[in-house]
Amino acid sequence: MVARRTSRISVDIPPPRISLLSLDYEIRDAVSGIPLLTDAEVSVRISNRWFSIHEAHEAELRTGAVYWFRFDAPGYYRKEYSLLMRPRQSQLQLRPNLAPLPGAVSISSEVDGVELLIDGMPVYVKGGPQPKTAAVPVINAGTTEILMPPGTYQFSIAGHSSAINSLSIPVKSQRRKVVYIRSGNDTKMEFSPGPESIDRSIGL
Repeated sequence: MVARRTSRISVDIPPPRISLLSLDYEIRDAVSGIPLLTDAEVSVRISNRWFSIHEAHEAELRTGAVYWFRFDAPGYYRKEYSLLMRPRQSQLQLRPNLAPLPGAVSISSEVDGVELLIDGMPVYVKGGPQPKTAAVPVINAGTTEILMPPGTYQFSIAGHSSAINSLSIPVKSQRRKVVYIRSGNDTKMEFSPGPESIDRSIGL
């Protein structure tokens, strides 16, 4: 019987190379896709402190580490997330989409069962931290509130084509626009605009 001999070989493995990280970013509106070219701020957390990306500078960002990034812009929800930089990674591209703070359309109706169209459609983009497509609610007597991203929308009553049944409504961030639906002549319904007010709680 032949005895087996085990040999041990020691190999020195160099540690992963740590290098500077080049950062490229572009912030866009989550609804329109339009780049936010002004007033947008990018911050990075280093050693448990937040720095503007310009203060931190790329020289402070190194591969092989985890960084938290924060994105802010007036009229938008803040966004934060963390990323692990691989040891041999040399470039980082950030493409965050920020959701706009919505405005509210407050519909005061005298009539039950009103079917609305927004821009000619029975669906709309519902405002909030995560904008999404939703069915336009059926309007009953009382007050119904709809949150929407900023923009100008054409509201109309389904099955009616006259001007009094259509209204162009500007929606602004954290502002409430009141709209009235009233019974008109010959069983028709009429739209009419109401006041607009600031409400910083909208969307929060």
